[in-house]
Amino acid sequence: MKIHGLVVSVNYADLLEKGIALWMNGLESLTVVTDLEDDNAVVLAQKHGAKVFRTGVFTERGASFNKGAAMTQAVATMPREDWWLIFDADIVPPADWKPQLEAANPQPGFLYGCWRYDERGIKLHDDVHGYGFFQLVHTSDPLAQVDPFYDTHWLHGGNSDSYFMLRWRNEGKLAPVLPLKLIHPGGKSENWWGRGKHQEFEQMQRERMRRGGGFQSIQHERIQT
Repeated sequence: MKIHGLVVSVNYADLLEKGIALWMNGLESLTVVTDLEDDNAVVLAQKHGAKVFRTGVFTERGASFNKGAAMTQAVATMPREDWWLIFDADIVPPADWKPQLEAANPQPGFLYGCWRYDERGIKLHDDVHGYGFFQLVHTSDPLAQVDPFYDTHWLHGGNSDSYFMLRWRNEGKLAPVLPLKLIHPGGKSENWWGRGKHQEFEQMQRERMRRGGGFQSIQHERIQT
């Protein structure tokens, strides 16, 4: 398998450093997406032979961390061949992740994910496996060719990956979980608004509860244009 990776790292270089060498051992290429200020991510990517894509779109149109817009810009620079793997900066794979993945024999036309564990080896609860931190898809899949690639209209980074996953779930094409044990040393879900913005995340959760949950409870988190 030839796999091209994509990861967003804005003020996350210390966590990306935990896994980048392991990822690079199995990837044909890796594109590290960052903003115009995070030089640490650039230095780390260059050290490991990864490509760098810098953009200021994260905070345009009043957004705090529009991860989907940045990723959509970045994929236009990636080779559209074979497999694409999208993963979070704070995810660390096992050393033999590539042989494990190949042994599972993933097929085009499906979206593949994994389970993740904390640094103590305890499995983390995720509503749908892998939709927000590990997404493997073949570039020939029509569902991976939708424009824009990721939703670009969210104020934060927490919804675009979920809606990306829904393309496959709605078609009954979410694949069985891949047998990879990924380690997640970062805080779970708390950095949707950018690293360290815990107050913004907690405020978002309270507002969702006030609005009753479900689809309608998140529509105010869209960029208003």
